Amino acid sequence: MAGVAIAFAAIAPAADAHTVKYETTVTAKVKKGGKDANTFSGEVASTKAKCFMDREVKLFLVVDNAADALIGSDRTDDAGAWELVPPAEPAAGTYYALAAKSVLKKSKKHRHVCKRAASDELTVK
Repeated sequence: MAGVAIAFAAIAPAADAHTVKYETTVTAKVKKGGKDANTFSGEVASTKAKCFMDREVKLFLVVDNAADALIGSDRTDDAGAWELVPPAEPAAGTYYALAAKSVLKKSKKHRHVCKRAASDELTVK
């Protein structure tokens, strides 16, 4: 009987290759005036903790007819929160935060990915 179990295990198919993509969202806001004025902050959220913990978030200023300008970056804390204080008062314009795609696991048979996410645009006057 043991020989039958061993033979069966030897012919069992290997697990199918798969790709798992985790949805991610990013929020952004700016505080104008008062304590912590000109601070940009937000949150990265996902159903997968590894997609929001220690995730790099980049803040961009939209530039017409050119590549958007990188203002700075931060890494999220364990709750997905990020905060960025620019070196100078932010220029008037349109900003957004971006969390690039992040690969959690990659092999011949498995690929787990946190999807790229961009916040809604934020207008600073």
